[in-house]
Amino acid sequence: MSDQELPIRQRARRALLTRALLRRESLITLTLTALLFSADLRPLPDWLPWYWLVAGALALSALVAGHLGDAESASKALQQEFAARFEIHSIRNASSRERLRRALDYSGAMHHMADLHQGALRDSLRQTTADVETWIAHMVQLARHIDTFEDNDLVSQDLRTVPRRIERTRRRLTSEQDPAIRSELQRQLEQLQQQLENLNAIGSHGQRAVLRLENALASLGTMHAQMALLGTRKADSSGARQMRQEIREEVSQLQDTIEAMDEVQAGHSRLR
Repeated sequence: MSDQELPIRQRARRALLTRALLRRESLITLTLTALLFSADLRPLPDWLPWYWLVAGALALSALVAGHLGDAESASKALQQEFAARFEIHSIRNASSRERLRRALDYSGAMHHMADLHQGALRDSLRQTTADVETWIAHMVQLARHIDTFEDNDLVSQDLRTVPRRIERTRRRLTSEQDPAIRSELQRQLEQLQQQLENLNAIGSHGQRAVLRLENALASLGTMHAQMALLGTRKADSSGARQMRQEIREEVSQLQDTIEAMDEVQAGHSRLR
């Protein structure tokens, strides 16, 4: 697990542990243990007061272990830590935000499934879940690009005005006789045509980003199902390795989409 991804899992486990200790059942157990120890009650002839501390510690450990082993609680803790780190609540597009939340549900469930295994398979699956977190981080980046695209009123405005400017420049170029002015008009026409190409590319890449985010979530659901099958068939280790390879390919595709959107948006900014 990379240094970047490890703190999320650690913070989620700490948050889950803190929550387990502060649950009503845990606090009641601690209070009751303290009262019984202080009262020096002896239910058996050979009972010693410190036995209450041991019994209380065992009861508390069982409560905490049960909470830590709860898949829903683990998933919720991981989702909260991941959402806090990447500020998913700030994603303005409601569909993108919902897809990211579902992705976090998958991730939390996969973390829990990885912990159910033992030995080398568990280590391999834990690395897989770290790769999934990188996957979701790229999904967050893509969602932010979608927000940027949808919030860019200048693109809509330029799509209306740039074609008209191109037409006016062409008419001037047809009627202009001065060579110096014609040269400037030709240069302006080329820049406007390039700007229009970039504007159309931005629209195309915006649609591509939405589809890429949808496909990423669908692929993550498939990975979740594949992990659930591990342990029910032979060659689990090879299956885990194949999953990791597929995840890395998905991350690469997400990165390609993000870089393409960066490029067209930067090109649009340079030509404005």
